[in-house]
Amino acid sequence: RYGGEELSAVLINAPLRVALQIGERIRSLVESAVFAWEDKTIAVTLSIGLAVTSGREKEAEALIRAADDALYQAKAGGRNRIVSAT
Repeated sequence: RYGGEELSAVLINAPLRVALQIGERIRSLVESAVFAWEDKTIAVTLSIGLAVTSGREKEAEALIRAADDALYQAKAGGRNRIVSAT
């Protein structure tokens, strides 16, 4: 848990294509899960901000900031999606 309602995952040696596949699998599983509370079904979705690095050009803070910026783009773009930092 990174903070508030945010979680982070570190995927060692995962290229962008693989990170996107894993993120999509997680997003899809959350969307299809059934959450019930007081006899009501609650729909839950997930927005993901993704950032990758080779480990040489970015410090941890810059990488987290890039992922956070991508997360806010995902939310602004309609939520329940993945956006990769450029």
